[in-house]
Amino acid sequence: PYLSKPGLFNSSLLDTITGREDAKASEAEKTRLLTYILGHVLANAVLKYPGPILAEGPLCAYVATSSEDIEKLAGLFESARYKGPFDDGERLFWREDVDIAVEWFARKFKVEDAEYGSFGDYHRAVIEKALGGSLAKRWCDRCGGIKGGFWCPFTKRTVCERSDCSSTASSWVPSGAYACRVERDFFDEWAPILGL
Repeated sequence: PYLSKPGLFNSSLLDTITGREDAKASEAEKTRLLTYILGHVLANAVLKYPGPILAEGPLCAYVATSSEDIEKLAGLFESARYKGPFDDGERLFWREDVDIAVEWFARKFKVEDAEYGSFGDYHRAVIEKALGGSLAKRWCDRCGGIKGGFWCPFTKRTVCERSDCSSTASSWVPSGAYACRVERDFFDEWAPILGL
């Protein structure tokens, strides 16, 4: 989904990758070029706009807590750690493996998702059970710091799905960034300026 608009690539890059007659690229050159493109997309799209991979801040947002709980979460989700390109800095986690761990804890502690209004509330409840205590509240004047589930890549803050908290702003984030929403105040300020 992060590469859903390949037509926006430079046409000479596409010619080289597809092997058009006039491009005359060797297999090694094609491999090098594809590696560069995929590395660029991973570093500048996938990691910037969380979806399949969550950095520390987005992981905390995903379970509706403050970043001060990252050490607790990192220990709890060690099996979900991403190990690959660009993993030498901030810790990264596979969202799908985080979901698997959350569901395992939910079954173990008998937490039913139907009891909660959103997946952020559900994740928070499950993780609090797994840790045997309350998660930290983050600063938020809308919900008192207990809701979440999404990360705003522009304000670098946790947001929830409430309409006064965030906007889907689908034209602002790549289609694969399903752990992202745009903070409402930021969206309301910038959307008219950008004409979106």
